Amino acid sequence: MNNDPNNETNGKKSRFSTKLALGIIAISLVGLVATFLVVHTIVRSTIYDSAVSIAQRDILIQAREIDAWFLKHSKLVEHMATTWMTVGVEPGETGFGPDPIGANFLKQFDSLTGIFVGFENGWHVNSHGWIPDPDFHAATRPWYMVPEAAGGAIAITLPYVRLLDGDIVASMGKWVPYFMGMEAVIAMDIRLGYVFDLTAAFEFSDGGYLILVGPCGEIIVHPNSRYMLSLEHQASNLRDIHNGDFLMDSVNARAMFAEFFDTMFGRSYLITAHLETVGWTLISVVPVAATQSVVNRRIAIIMFALTAVLLALFAFTMFFVSFLTKDMEEKRVALGREQEASRAKSSFLSHMSHEIRTPMNAVIGLAGIAKNVTDPVKKDDCLIKIEKASNHLMGVINQILDMSKIEADKYELNLRPFNFESMTGEIASVLSVQIEGKQLGFATVLDENIPPFIVLDEVRLAQVIINLIGNAIKCTPAGGNITLSAKCTLENTLYVEVADTGIGISQDQQSRLFNAFERVETGDDYKMHGTGLGLAISKLIVEKMGGKIWLDSQLGEGSKFMFTIPFDTTIAEENRDTDEGPQGGLNGDPPNYEKYTLLLAEDIEINQEILIAMLEPTRIKIECAENGAKAVQMFGKTPNRYDIVFMDLQMPQMDGLTATRRIRELDIEKAKSVPIIAMTANVFQDDVDTCLAAGMNGHLGKPLDLVLVLKMLARHLVD
Repeated sequence: MNNDPNNETNGKKSRFSTKLALGIIAISLVGLVATFLVVHTIVRSTIYDSAVSIAQRDILIQAREIDAWFLKHSKLVEHMATTWMTVGVEPGETGFGPDPIGANFLKQFDSLTGIFVGFENGWHVNSHGWIPDPDFHAATRPWYMVPEAAGGAIAITLPYVRLLDGDIVASMGKWVPYFMGMEAVIAMDIRLGYVFDLTAAFEFSDGGYLILVGPCGEIIVHPNSRYMLSLEHQASNLRDIHNGDFLMDSVNARAMFAEFFDTMFGRSYLITAHLETVGWTLISVVPVAATQSVVNRRIAIIMFALTAVLLALFAFTMFFVSFLTKDMEEKRVALGREQEASRAKSSFLSHMSHEIRTPMNAVIGLAGIAKNVTDPVKKDDCLIKIEKASNHLMGVINQILDMSKIEADKYELNLRPFNFESMTGEIASVLSVQIEGKQLGFATVLDENIPPFIVLDEVRLAQVIINLIGNAIKCTPAGGNITLSAKCTLENTLYVEVADTGIGISQDQQSRLFNAFERVETGDDYKMHGTGLGLAISKLIVEKMGGKIWLDSQLGEGSKFMFTIPFDTTIAEENRDTDEGPQGGLNGDPPNYEKYTLLLAEDIEINQEILIAMLEPTRIKIECAENGAKAVQMFGKTPNRYDIVFMDLQMPQMDGLTATRRIRELDIEKAKSVPIIAMTANVFQDDVDTCLAAGMNGHLGKPLDLVLVLKMLARHLVD
């Protein structure tokens, strides 16, 4: 039974997330329905009011447009009156005559059919040369009497049929109290076709219509032509038609008027607008049914849009709930992973503490013993054990550094041709002591189809194989067997297998075996020792080289670790692994470098002593500088004295990189060619590249390996 409180907490959070999601969905649905109903009611009322308001606005716009047209003509009348009173006219001996000024105005305005002046004595002057009958008296005509009654204000007559051409016009004029010694009216005939066309083109909705009436209800425009003035009949009065009295009340209001009333077509809505310039009234009659139709169409459009918005909102809510639930679930899973990773790291740190403290305890303890004993045999035994413990500690540190480099993506591969058979032989030689110490059988089986030379990172490939064989040694009891086999399965694909007859690995452990910060235990009766990083590093190295690694194991029946890696052979035949230069006695007696002098830039005295003691058999002369500045000074003073420079990087006053650049910048021929080798604990590829970029010729990592140091000397100290 699992009583993990973290799992119980995560379960409660998951149930809470589900309830929260259901609650949000329910609230969203109720909110959507309520919003739909409320908005429908508000929208219906608002749109209905809006429809009526729009009708009022449209009628008012129409009225203003007509009124502006008449206002333009009234200003023209004022202008004509001013012009005539200034220039004057000549009625002639008969009292009738042409008007050249009016004729000029007439040419400028298409809406004008005639411009004329009438006098109180009956004289008449017009713009188009029309000669009336002898009994014609201007002061008796409507176009004269209406302006005269207005007392000097611009006035307009009701429409009438023009005698000259039968056109329906209205006369607009101005009474002048004293003009050429008598009273007169200056007037013009205006075609009303523009007004008729404008009102006929206006349309609010099906069933709606416009009526234009005069001050006393005279019908000027009506959708039924039998009510309008024509050659056949006179115009009707508003009071003579259905609901005429009610309509006349709206005319008498002389202002914007809106009200419901009943017509023969049903209930209608009445809207009126007064034309200030001419005193006429524009009436709009709109059936409620037509308005309702417009309202319903607009409601349908808006509710459709609202429904789409609400559905989109609901979809967004569902998406948000899904996202919230998923996010909470992901956070719960991530929290679980973080807790698992935290436990793994805690376990890893515990193992690291053990793996580091154990060899350190041996080093410190054995060093104390060696210092106190006088027996050379015991002292040598202590030193041998100190060396083994130090090498083990170095291996732990290297694994930690490898893992850090891989995770930081700074793990570089060094591809070069090498002999695979020779590499496996060296691995067997290195591990022979451990294998023989546990009395294990070991065999190497190499297929003959493996090319003599392949191009891979030899060091990293060897590291993977050593890790796998090392794990096999740990997991295989005394008397067991380990087999290393390799072959080419596909074209230029290397297959390597490490098989053992050990205790095997359970299926549950196999799923975690290649994880970083994980260490698989084999039970209380058989304890494995190690950092738990070897297989994780091996997996990452294989994958970085383009391959894959897996295992096949049954508990109690042993294990097989297998991996495949693609390799290249195109440059292997041309660049076979040969010696890189003189070996300097690496395979025999130490080399003799007594004629060479090495300049060592190192600020730590014990590191100076180590290198001096390490190279003492080579008889090379070593001079030390405690910092970079001192090294530059010593080399600059006697450059031909030094054949090679070992340069630490981190030193007081001046670091090794700066010192190298200063030496290369010296105006001395030897400064350009002297080999400068970095000697530092900074061993990442970026560190190596930085050293080379500063002008160094090579790199040695601390702690120093005598073999590598001698190789470096052999490469650069040649005649």
